[in-house]
Amino acid sequence: MRRLLSVVLAVGLIAAEGSAAQDIDRYLSLPLAPISAVINYQQLFDQTEFGVRFRGELQDARLALQRENQWYSERFEQEEARIVELRKQDDQGEYNEASDAFHRDVTNRRSIQDQKGARLEEWGRVQENLFRDVASRPIVQLAETRGISIILPAESLIWYAAGVDLTRDALLAINDGVGDGTGLEGYITAVEYVGIEPVE
Repeated sequence: MRRLLSVVLAVGLIAAEGSAAQDIDRYLSLPLAPISAVINYQQLFDQTEFGVRFRGELQDARLALQRENQWYSERFEQEEARIVELRKQDDQGEYNEASDAFHRDVTNRRSIQDQKGARLEEWGRVQENLFRDVASRPIVQLAETRGISIILPAESLIWYAAGVDLTRDALLAINDGVGDGTGLEGYITAVEYVGIEPVE
């Protein structure tokens, strides 16, 4: 409507100067504003099959790592109790040897478990980056089909009309094209990536 009004006003003004045809042609040749849409990326990641699988797998791996940590903690407590008994028996040589070995084992295991925690967080970042890569193609295809030339992140906008929100349609397109991500080349579970051991 504003463009139509601008054209009408332009015609009225330039007609008085006798150059209406040239100026109207020049005005109408200006490029149109690009058709834009918005996507809520966090909602997209959280609600796609990929995102749901990611969160569940990450939580399961964290619990598995906690169980593994607890298993080692209990074994070390048992070993520490055994070493204390050696000291009570006044076997200083065997006690010193066992105590030194115990402290080395505890230090090494703590380092290994800390590295596993870091690996788990790394796996999460890898999965998030993978999602960005594989989600881009369905989103671009959807935009091209709709004639959309610009997609903006909803999180950076103060306000936008509901009609320009492409999140729901993008979610369906990603689910259809990517699924939960387990079929992608190079996929590896969080437990495998970290090297968490099954314990009882």
